[in-house]
Amino acid sequence: MTEDSSTSRDLKVLRIITGYCGSVEDAVITFGGDEEDFLNNPHYQSSCAFYIQQIGENVKRLSSELTCRYTRQNGERSPGSET
Repeated sequence: MTEDSSTSRDLKVLRIITGYCGSVEDAVITFGGDEEDFLNNPHYQSSCAFYIQQIGENVKRLSSELTCRYTRQNGERSPGSET
């Protein structure tokens, strides 16, 4: 995959992830931002869990170039590097 197509794909995936983050935010607004509301409402929990799962699945679709670059910038161990 060329760098341009990889960048284009990463941008699309990041837009999808951002959309799911907005959906979690919408759920918080709809159901209430209180921890007790969340803990006592299985529909609230399921809604957020679904979006968080989708975020995780889409993160896996990001290019290794992008994830390695930002992992290093945040001071974390890069995937595949030795401990």
